[in-house]
Amino acid sequence: MKKNWLRTLSLVLCLALCFGLIGCGGPGEAEEGNPEQIVIATDVDLKALDPMGNWSGACYYIYWTCYDRLLGYDYETGEFLPELATSWEVSEDGMEYIFHLRDDVKWHDGTQFTAKDVVYTVKRGIETQCGNYPSVSHAEAIDDFTVKYIMNEPNSLVLDKQWIGDAAIIQDGCGDDVATNIMGTGAYKVKEWHIGEHLIIEANPDYWGEQPAIKEIKYVTMPEANARLMAVQAGDVHVASIPAANIKAAQEDENLTIYTNQSTSLNYLGMNHSNEYLSNKLVRQAIYHAINKQDIIDAALEGYAVQADVLVPPSIQGHAKDIKGYEYDVEKAKALLAEAGYADGFDLELTYRTGMYDVQAQIIQAQLKEIGINVTLDGRESAAASEKINAGQSQLNLGYRGSSNADYYLSIMHSDRMTDGRNILNLSNEGIDAALDKAKTTIDTDARTQEYIKCQQIAHDEVVVVPLYSGTVFNISPKNLAGVQLLPTSGSDHRQIHWVE
Repeated sequence: MKKNWLRTLSLVLCLALCFGLIGCGGPGEAEEGNPEQIVIATDVDLKALDPMGNWSGACYYIYWTCYDRLLGYDYETGEFLPELATSWEVSEDGMEYIFHLRDDVKWHDGTQFTAKDVVYTVKRGIETQCGNYPSVSHAEAIDDFTVKYIMNEPNSLVLDKQWIGDAAIIQDGCGDDVATNIMGTGAYKVKEWHIGEHLIIEANPDYWGEQPAIKEIKYVTMPEANARLMAVQAGDVHVASIPAANIKAAQEDENLTIYTNQSTSLNYLGMNHSNEYLSNKLVRQAIYHAINKQDIIDAALEGYAVQADVLVPPSIQGHAKDIKGYEYDVEKAKALLAEAGYADGFDLELTYRTGMYDVQAQIIQAQLKEIGINVTLDGRESAAASEKINAGQSQLNLGYRGSSNADYYLSIMHSDRMTDGRNILNLSNEGIDAALDKAKTTIDTDARTQEYIKCQQIAHDEVVVVPLYSGTVFNISPKNLAGVQLLPTSGSDHRQIHWVE
């Protein structure tokens, strides 16, 4: 009884603390004072918003609302749509891309958007190695509203990279100030930003497209999922993401709408191949056999996930459907460790993002202990976890990939990506590199798919990572709020939100 009382008190204090961070003018007061404002809770603080360098899930809320991209995307048909580019052409040899731009677009400061802004965006993107301009040598302005990409070599991923949230077109000359000075062409612009507290965006009256129905959106930070759920139930917050662990409580509230989407994200257990133990394939096999994925799904995700066998999920073209993961077999895992010379086990550290992977980490810790591997849990807040993992300094790590193309999932294994913090595995495999390189320059879809499958087969045979699961993503809102677009890439686009009777 005492433990239950303490748990309840802890939750109440946590919620009070979350609202305390918002200060006077918190979400409840904002709604009363401004009925045209909605409040959205984010799980991480929006401290820096550089589309080419800040990639936490909450950052994409701003990339979708305050910026535009050259292309849009139809998630149902997989077709590219006009956005800042009204039309585009690709040369027969794949060495040039020409985009015809809108001539009625203004930046939030009132200046005209032109091809020079696209040229600058591409130049900075190449320099920062953001990944959105694969094999692009440079861009040229043919005239004020026509831009050309010149390629180093053909690359099948170019168009697919021009619609994603962080492919936002930025203003010519903005430099690194873009991280704290949001200047876009999107449907919303920044009204007020108190870093560490809240960010308010307002409808852009000069927007070239349809005006959003909601005049203001206020983003507040609430790391605790329980606090986000309770805030929506109380009416202080109008939209929030919640994990599967909170779904049962949300389902019991008839005043809430629950948005679900099968995620294209792929969650995995990463292994640092430069580590003394993890460089041994037998050890990696032992770890894979020791992991019971269904236990993780049931305990951490309330069953809202499907087991993964490879790094590319089934919904993505290039998925290797014939490859099956290694079975859960503790005795086999112990035998493999003994064969590797580690019958008495050893110590490892598991780095992960707290609030997202706590339960998964504890389960993996317990499962590996059964075969003699003692795992120390290194849980960190999002930015600190990413910094350590991206620097290749973790031993084991929990992470995920999410996109619309197979290359994005598999590129963490390419040796070239060790220079830009994307190959977090410290892996160098000539077969994987060759398959990925060939896939990028292969225009034929079937032939490209075969290269991606080859890459996944090598990764499976070498036990590069342990693919865990593809989950379900959830958002909640009150019943009278609609248009909460929950993307399969786990992000959210808030441009279509509106009140209903």
